[in-house]
Amino acid sequence: MRGYGKIAEIDLSGDRIEAREPDERLIQDFIGGRGWAAYAIFKNLDGILHGTHPSNVLVIATGPLAATGFLGGCKTSFAAISPQTGIYGDSSVGGYFGYMMRKAGFDMLVIRGAASQPSYLLIDDGSVEIVSDPGLWGLSSREADERLRSRYGDCSIASIGVAGEKLVNFASINVDWGMRERRHSQAGRTGMGAVMGSKRLKAIVARGSGEVDVADPERLREVNRRLIAEVKGSPNYENWMKYGTNMTVEWANSVEALPTLNFQKTSFEYADEISGKAVHRSQIRVSACANCVIPCGHVLKADDDAVTVDYENIGMLGSNLGLKKLSEVARANYLCDYYGLDTISTGAVIGFVMECFQRGLLTEDDVGFRVEWGDAEKVYRLIEMIARRKGFGTLMALGVKAVADYVRGGSEKFAMHVKRLEISAYDHRAAPAMALSYATCDIGAHHNRSWAITYDVQAGRTSYGRDKAEK
Repeated sequence: MRGYGKIAEIDLSGDRIEAREPDERLIQDFIGGRGWAAYAIFKNLDGILHGTHPSNVLVIATGPLAATGFLGGCKTSFAAISPQTGIYGDSSVGGYFGYMMRKAGFDMLVIRGAASQPSYLLIDDGSVEIVSDPGLWGLSSREADERLRSRYGDCSIASIGVAGEKLVNFASINVDWGMRERRHSQAGRTGMGAVMGSKRLKAIVARGSGEVDVADPERLREVNRRLIAEVKGSPNYENWMKYGTNMTVEWANSVEALPTLNFQKTSFEYADEISGKAVHRSQIRVSACANCVIPCGHVLKADDDAVTVDYENIGMLGSNLGLKKLSEVARANYLCDYYGLDTISTGAVIGFVMECFQRGLLTEDDVGFRVEWGDAEKVYRLIEMIARRKGFGTLMALGVKAVADYVRGGSEKFAMHVKRLEISAYDHRAAPAMALSYATCDIGAHHNRSWAITYDVQAGRTSYGRDKAEK
């Protein structure tokens, strides 16, 4: 069927690659992207032992609109059996990776086995190559990105950091960290970075110059023009341009849905200091994904580098941990990206440990030092311990459910997860529809499956939370 690229079957253990055309039934039944990824995982389910075993299958799939110029056609799904949850997991990322993968002629990569030594994949105009490069191992995503980009020029790179190499259950995948003009994005949820690490796969480089064969290019352009006009005519368009997802901080705080002190509270006294307006005042530039008219990537200075901040990062690493300064949140966010950690799960597990200290369930003897709300330096220290699996960080690297199983003493009551996946930055006690969304999400508690909290607010149901929490 026209408009679709090839599927590459890659066996890292056997150093074998096979490219084939997708069959029509796959196209008709599952369209592309996450549908294809889920199909490929479940088709291979019987042979998979666990998330970080070489038998696991890592699938990377993009959709049919990628690289067509159509608005928003840039998302890519990374899917596997999750090391974190033990069930199907996936994470979606924007940016330019899917765009470049399709221009290289591929819609899906199905990766099996594990390389004998650290390697990367090169997807380059119709070809796929497994390249051994032990020198990349131990580098941050940023460093690996820069080294590979110096070799391949205009390309898109998905890479893991030390956390992925160390098989941290919630290790993330960074996309295009080294490109100032592109949005730096992450496939953060369900530990896809650990799956890459278990396969000794440091990075995937995609480079292509081809064009997608569109059946009716003019009609596609016409629909695209109408959609762009509709987006730009939205009442919230200017706010999205100015603040991105970070404007959600003020909104969530006002409707009592902002996670604060490990969800003990629903609003944060210092929310204005870490809000979308605060980000706007401090940002050094903005960036956008491929084929998007909203540059929602708002970039802040962090140490001697820069970091893109979003609402989930601010909520889970800021108010959830009691961090009062935007600079502190930005540095915590930067360290998560540097090591390759999911910011949501990292903020949740650190918040849980902080509450355990508050309740006397953990002490300095357990962790090695005292951990208190708002102590940014201890947050930075814990992030490194998790990423490198050092000391108590070895346990924290397994996720909040594992730490609660160790601590016990009733701590499971405030271990914030569903199906072992830490919940996103919305307090669902203020939003019963969002609670249902978390409970029924196939991968665990994740806002991207159903952002139902907006309907709670529109229906005036946020008052549900205050009395319900006390009951």
